[in-house]
Amino acid sequence: MLQAASESGRVLGKIGGLAVCHGISPLGTVGHLDFDVWDLCIRTNLSGVILLSGGFPLSETPPVLRNALSLPTLTAAAFINHKLPSDLQSGDLLKALHAAESYAQTEYAAALARRDSLSAAEKDAVVAQLARFTGLAASQIDRSTLRVTTDQLSNLLMAPQVVGRYDSRLLGPRDTAARQYDPTTDPSLKDILDPVSVVRYMRNVLGFKSDLFYQGPFGGGYPPATTFRGDWMSVRWNRGAPAPAGGAAAPNAAANTPPSTSQALRAAMNTNPRLRVLVASGYYDLVSSYYEIEYAVKHLPPELARRVTVHSYPGGHAAYTDDTVRHQFRADVGAFVQAATR
Repeated sequence: MLQAASESGRVLGKIGGLAVCHGISPLGTVGHLDFDVWDLCIRTNLSGVILLSGGFPLSETPPVLRNALSLPTLTAAAFINHKLPSDLQSGDLLKALHAAESYAQTEYAAALARRDSLSAAEKDAVVAQLARFTGLAASQIDRSTLRVTTDQLSNLLMAPQVVGRYDSRLLGPRDTAARQYDPTTDPSLKDILDPVSVVRYMRNVLGFKSDLFYQGPFGGGYPPATTFRGDWMSVRWNRGAPAPAGGAAAPNAAANTPPSTSQALRAAMNTNPRLRVLVASGYYDLVSSYYEIEYAVKHLPPELARRVTVHSYPGGHAAYTDDTVRHQFRADVGAFVQAATR
């Protein structure tokens, strides 16, 4: 069974009592998996859900804290590109990440929470730490926001080259004329997203033949280059809750107000006490923060947390394309399937 699920995740398939979903959003909204996925868990009595590269509900994590928790992902990018200071660069990746995680959830989160009331000296201290953990120069960090965005890191860390957003290990030439992010020039999507491959797949595999441009995410047929070029469907998706029986529109559907995915997750897990969740992320995936997910799972109620397994790997958005990661991921999935179906 194949079924599209949401703007930030898709059900790739259902195998026995397991569903596999892959996060695809480049908007920083990965984690808001659509209500329908968890509704599917209730209606089909699934025993397990595997979320790849995001998809875990993060709506109960305050935005300021989420901003802080995204820092370790930037640290991973700086580490793999040899841009960290010697005390962080000389050890292994996990040592650098643990240092960034500790700072992010304590001092950095506290500083962002009272950003507007910080003294000049306190802001200087935060900027110095951000420079330390991102590899950017202090002069490149915005003192008013005290944040380093994905766009900044991608464009500045290895300038004049650009860092791939879906895999920060991959570099490519930067299009200095571009006014906004264009996935067709992202080095981590090179040879993956192009109209020729998509049309070939549709014709040869799906048996759908048309001379029209593919109009899905990154397809090139829509929208034009002057508008948002990422996963455009994610900004047009109706996030309203499913219509109730009888066909009446959901109360919030017209306003396009997203339901609480955290509540949907809890409802699915409370309704089905056998349901287990496995979340897999890549350290080098700039569009999905592995540490935000780890933190959210740690702060679930104990009765839910023990049924959620999180694995982070030294890979990008499609972490399993690395041979070493794939072998470990296969073992982790095997253990999860055994636990979920016993």
